Amino acid sequence: MTGRVILVDRRVGGSGKVDDDTQMLTYARTSRQGAYVCSNDLFREHAKKPVPGFPTKRSFQAWCNQMRVGYRFVQEDGKLVFTPERELEAVEIRTD
Repeated sequence: MTGRVILVDRRVGGSGKVDDDTQMLTYARTSRQGAYVCSNDLFREHAKKPVPGFPTKRSFQAWCNQMRVGYRFVQEDGKLVFTPERELEAVEIRTD
């Protein structure tokens, strides 16, 4: 699988708590290329409240169904291998 990977920094908010879910979702939603969110979190807690950039809960849930990709680690030849739940199309691998 090839793809572009961007790690999202965990920025601390004013209360000292990290809201990395909102950061990831906002970044992916506003990406010009349509970024996927690679997470096993189903974001159910976010479907109960307004999410920035989504006019309705239903639109948020539909976007998550399309753009969230779960993963697992599979042991192969004594090594753990990162395995996404589905194949993704992308053009470059990059971290910044």
